[in-house]
Amino acid sequence: MAVPRPPKPGSLRVAGYADTVAAPMVQAAGTDRGSGQRSSAPSIHEAALVGYLAVAATAGGFVLTYRPVARIGAARAELFADPVPFGAIAPGPVLGTGRPQPVSLEYSIG
Repeated sequence: MAVPRPPKPGSLRVAGYADTVAAPMVQAAGTDRGSGQRSSAPSIHEAALVGYLAVAATAGGFVLTYRPVARIGAARAELFADPVPFGAIAPGPVLGTGRPQPVSLEYSIG
């Protein structure tokens, strides 16, 4: 029995799937473990931030990161992935919220 192969999902659809899977996790994280009660509803500001994180940071970042891979190839794209951990570590000292620890530097190099 031959089953037709589904089309390639593409970066936008994969990002949408990731957001869909993440939604129940966010809801579970909003449940108080001790009492089983849900946390209070987010304010307008908090809801806007969650929306930004879901759309711009997650889906937008995924699309902006992986769509060019089709154009430049995986080998060249890997070169651009190497500095990402340093980009995650650098804002702490710049913003005055922390110092890089040896462990975080070790994971970014290894």
